[in-house]
This record gives sequence, C-alpha cells and structure tokens, in this order.
Amino acid sequence: MSTDPYLWVSDSHEELKSSSCPICRLFANIKPPSLDGKFCPLLSQRACWIQCRSRWKPDVSQSSKLIHFGDASTDKHYQISQMGNIYANSEITIIAAAGKDAAYGLPGISRPRKQQSEEVINGISFLEGFPHPVHAVKESMWARRGWTYQEGYLSPRRLIFTDFGVWYLCDKICLAEHEKVPIMKISSLPTIEIRTFTPHPDLNDYYSTTRTRAAIDMIVEYSRRELRYSSDALDAMLGVLLFLETKGVYSIWGTIIYEDRPIINWQHKYPTKRRSGFPSWSPLGWEGPIKVDTFLGYNDFEISLGDHTSPLVDKQPASPITGGPTRIGKDAPRHLHLTGYVVDLLLKDIRWTDDQRSHQTTFNLATGEYKQNHTLSDGIYASLEISPETSVLAKAKLDEEVFGSRPVLGLLLRRYNDDAYYPHIMDPTIKNADFLLLARRDGDENGDGDGWYERIGYLECVIRAQEELQRDYLRDTVFVSASGDVLDTVTIPRGKPSWLKKAKWQTIIVG
Repeated sequence: MSTDPYLWVSDSHEELKSSSCPICRLFANIKPPSLDGKFCPLLSQRACWIQCRSRWKPDVSQSSKLIHFGDASTDKHYQISQMGNIYANSEITIIAAAGKDAAYGLPGISRPRKQQSEEVINGISFLEGFPHPVHAVKESMWARRGWTYQEGYLSPRRLIFTDFGVWYLCDKICLAEHEKVPIMKISSLPTIEIRTFTPHPDLNDYYSTTRTRAAIDMIVEYSRRELRYSSDALDAMLGVLLFLETKGVYSIWGTIIYEDRPIINWQHKYPTKRRSGFPSWSPLGWEGPIKVDTFLGYNDFEISLGDHTSPLVDKQPASPITGGPTRIGKDAPRHLHLTGYVVDLLLKDIRWTDDQRSHQTTFNLATGEYKQNHTLSDGIYASLEISPETSVLAKAKLDEEVFGSRPVLGLLLRRYNDDAYYPHIMDPTIKNADFLLLARRDGDENGDGDGWYERIGYLECVIRAQEELQRDYLRDTVFVSASGDVLDTVTIPRGKPSWLKKAKWQTIIVG
C-alpha cells in the first residue's frame, strides 16, 4: 500500500476525475505516462490510500483499488485509531511539503520547481542558494499541522516534495539530490532536525528513563503543531501514542507516564489558549508549544486518577486501572487527585523600572559570600516567603493570560537542594522549588461546582542560587524585603523556608 498525507493516485484516472474531492480531481489532471516514467513505480501497488484534509468517511472502490476518506462517518473513531497502523504498514508515504494547501501540487510533477537564479559578474557566475531540504520541510505548512506528525513519524519510507527538490527519508538513510547521509551519522544541524520525522533511537534503549525522555521530545514536537479543530488534539496523536506503548512508554490524555505518574511538570513560554474537552493538566488541554524538564527524579507529591469527587485507585494512575485504547483514549479518567504541600500565592503584575531590570545580589551563606546577577522582565510574579524578613519573587509561566492581582494555589511538585539526585541528604536548605499553579473552577460538568481546580500555569522558583553558577544570570527572580523593596544583600537561613513551614499537606482535585 502507498500512502500520502494529502493525496495519492489510483490506477483509474477516470474515477479520480469524477470524484467529489478536489484533491483527487487535481491528480486526475496528471498524465499517467509522466507518472509512470518520471515519478514513481508504485502504481502497481495493490492499494493506495488517499487522506484528504476534509472530514472522514471510508469509500473503498474495488476497481480502482482506492481507499479514500471524505465525509463524516459513524465509525470515525475506529478508522482514526487505525491511522497509525496504516502509515506504519505502508510501503511509502508521499509528502507534499510545498505550498499552503493540497491544491499547490507537487513541484516537478504538476507544477514547475523553483529555479536557481544566476548572476554573472566579471565573468564569474553566482547562483542563488536554496535552503537545506530539512529546513524547507521544517518550515513547511505540512510540518506545522498536527495531523501530519504521525504520518511522517510512523511511515517507514517517505518521499518528500519541496519547491527546491525531492528528498527520500527512511529510518536508515536520508537521500537528497545533493547528499546521502546515514541516519545514525546525523549529528549536527541542520540534518539533526530529521529526528522529527524518524523514530528516536533512544526508544529502543534498555533503560525506561531514556525511553521516557525520547517520548517527551515527541510530545514537545507535537505541541508546536496546529490543529484546525481543537477536538482533534488526541486523535491526531493516537497512532504515535499506541506506537510508544510497543516501546514500554505509556500515556494518558497525551501525557507521558513515568513510574506510575503522569509527567505534569511542563510549562508554556508564553500564555496561550485553553482547549475544551481535555484536562488542564495535559498538554493537549492547551494550544501552543511546551517545554518539559527532563529531570525525572524526586517528586514531593502523591497522585491518583479519578473523577471530580473521588479517586479510582490510590497512587496508581496508569496500568492498574485500564488497558489499551480505554486508557489512552477519551474514555480515560480525566481528574488527578494530587496530595502534597499546598501554599497560597498571590499573582502580581509587576512593571520594573529601567534601573531595576539588571540587578546584583550578594548572598551570605554558611559557606561564604558570593554575588549573583539578575535580569528582570515585566510580567506576572509570585512571592514566596523565605524568612519573616525576606521573600523571593519569581515570574510565573502562565498557561493563560492573568490580568491584575489574583490569588491562586501552588502545589509543590518538587524541590532541590545541594544534590538534586539525593534530595534532603546534604544541605537541607532548599535551592529550587517547582509549583503547579491552580485556580478553583466555578463549576464542574454537572454545574454544581464542588471545588475542583484547573491548572493555569507553572512556577520555577530559585530560592538559593548555586555557588558554582554564580557567573550565570538568574532570570526573572529577585529577593525583596517584607516591605517590598528589592534587596542587595540576602541572608539565606539553613533548613526549611517559611513558606514550607506554613504549607498544608492536602489533596487537590485537578481536572
């Protein structure tokens, strides 16, 4: 079988000409001889798969050996759940990575390629340089669409058409018209970005931590892509998530699970928009690219899955509850019951003066004195009390816009001291603390509003900078006095900070 994320051709051009699909009609205008002689010998394939960018309906024609998706169908979910298998078991996927839509055609086949311009100066010819094919694909509309991620990733072989040339990519080698590069030898830009389109070798690693980090990279890549319909956020990734399960990496609502807990320590660089129908703790619940801390060590909270009132199984959110598509799909439990240290926080919109944007703090520690530089930008900050005399202000990474001051809850996800790999064994003074920022939801699905929360952001708070990193800058973090004045000199007491002494150990339900 041959597949194409936009369009493909059957051996019956007459049926394509009469198709209701404009993409199929476009290919009907391509003369068969040019295809047979110049393009591809795949017309002898037993079946061809055409996926259009419209809605879904299987339409199988025995005479043309054509499988076509067009309008909506009652078994849409079943068909979507098979998309990963379809691409993974195809012979080759033809990718149209040029133009804004399928009507643009294939450069060199249905439309001319872009030609290099030439300029002769003093008898010397200068040719226009074209972008590397990887960059051309990475910047294409095809590479920005959510649905095309699993198409490119799961296909064993890809023939990619750009305005500047044709590019063949399989899981072993990359062939462009000007180079031949074995996949395992790709180690520098720009070809390292080919990893976006091929299975990560670390998914075959013996250690689950390594496989998990590779899976996280895939979720991060998918998060930067766009969807016309927000409701497709899980369906468009389902094939990849099922593929990850074959590698021993599981997920729920598109969130990777590590050691029986979803990885929820991700953040947005800039505020974005909420996707309805998905949990707020899942990256699928929001538009826009995310960043994930790949340190998978100590966590300060307990977790279980459940509904908006009670957990299903204590502290075991993954495999013990359900299996297969039930867990991975939209029937999975959508509420997290998080038990940990909870602090009350007040988000403030702070605008710094020009002389405050660059600041230097002197730290007085038991080990001595050192200086740390700070750079500050305007935005929403949260304050944590280190001692009765000193607090630290840290900029929040919000998932959505917050205007003015707003009280929120901060659930402590983890904390670091001198040795992040062996927490609380050496110096008990906490250096860094990460919080999930939560806001109370006004009501639940039933409209009775029983007090569960939604995620609105993430807070990384540097409470005590590391001495060995004193030449680095602390970005968007500064220490202030009880009256709110920025401090030039800070004394950090050993032991628990004031905010942790005042924190409550409680369970918060997050949907």
